[in-house]
Amino acid sequence: MQSIILTKLHSQQILSQISENIFSLEVSNAKTKQKVDEKVLSQFSNIQGTLKSQRILQSNTAFFPSRAEIPKNPQKTLSRLKISPCDRKSRTNETNQVRQIVALRPFPLWLEQSGNKTINN
Repeated sequence: MQSIILTKLHSQQILSQISENIFSLEVSNAKTKQKVDEKVLSQFSNIQGTLKSQRILQSNTAFFPSRAEIPKNPQKTLSRLKISPCDRKSRTNETNQVRQIVALRPFPLWLEQSGNKTINN
C-alpha cells in the first residue's frame, strides 16, 4: 500500500516537473519569437529608410542629366533616363533583401491557429 502511494507521489512529481519544463519552453519560445520579430522590424525599417533616401536622390538627379546622357530622341529613351542599369541592380538587391527578411518572419497567428503551414506563392 505504501509503495502504491509512493509511486503516485513520484508520478505526480514527474508530471509537475514535465509541466514546468513545458511552461519554461513556451516562455523561451515566446521570447525568441519576440526577438526575431523585433530584429525583422528593425531590418525592415532600415531597408525602408534606405529605399526612401534612394528615391529622394533619384528624384533629385532624374531631371538634371549630364550632357552625355541627353538623348537625341527623348520620347523613346525617357524610361532609360529615369532608371540607370546600376539603379536597377541595387533595387533588385534590396528587393531580395526584403524577401529574405519576410521569409525569416514567423507564420502569422491566424495561419498558425488554422494549422495550415503551407504558403501558396
